[in-house]
Amino acid sequence: MFWIAWLTETAPRSAEVLDQKAAGVYAGVFHSLLDQGIALAPSAFEIAFLSLAHTRRDVDRLAAGLRTALAGAA
Repeated sequence: MFWIAWLTETAPRSAEVLDQKAAGVYAGVFHSLLDQGIALAPSAFEIAFLSLAHTRRDVDRLAAGLRTALAGAA
């Protein structure tokens, strides 16, 4: 299980403490990843799950997709 928390310096313990502007950041990343064929939860305030069904290649693809998405956001 993992959670990508945007616009924070510390690891949040609940969605209530997240900056609401984080949803806007997540939306751009979400759509970029979706365009790359990578689907995450549609809300910035949901967690994601990694399972044994995911391969190292899947994780590497997500990392590359995130780099692409974040480069486009800058």
